[in-house]
Amino acid sequence: MEGNQLYFTFLFFFNLVWECPACSNNWDQHGENCYFFSRNTLPWRECSRYCTGLGSRFLKLSTEGEMAIVTKLSKMQCGMYQERYWISLFYDSKQLKWVWLDGTALTLDKLQLPDPKNAHNKCVFVKYGHIAAEDCQRYGYCICKKKTYSD
Repeated sequence: MEGNQLYFTFLFFFNLVWECPACSNNWDQHGENCYFFSRNTLPWRECSRYCTGLGSRFLKLSTEGEMAIVTKLSKMQCGMYQERYWISLFYDSKQLKWVWLDGTALTLDKLQLPDPKNAHNKCVFVKYGHIAAEDCQRYGYCICKKKTYSD
């Protein structure tokens, strides 16, 4: 009986180790999500295609907790604390509101964004822990997000 118990304990531990989610190299894991801060600058509109090419999505913040994680990660980008990192939020001049690239409305109350009368052609970025908006044609780095994987 002890031998079987030891076998099952080992099997449980072995499976736990091998099934543990992990992110690819150069991605930061937090919970079940992986985040990537690009090292190439692009205009905001190109970030979606860039992230798709990495098998991920252009970052849409789902919760205020996730916003805190991403702003913290933006401070940890070695030597790049002065850079802007685009997220997929922009001001839609047709709808007259802030929306995510997938068309959903902004629901995070803690994001402090420009007044709509000053928001035309503005997209949102994170810069050393702060969230702000700027002309979408400016170049910046992209933040991509994907779920963790297990093989």
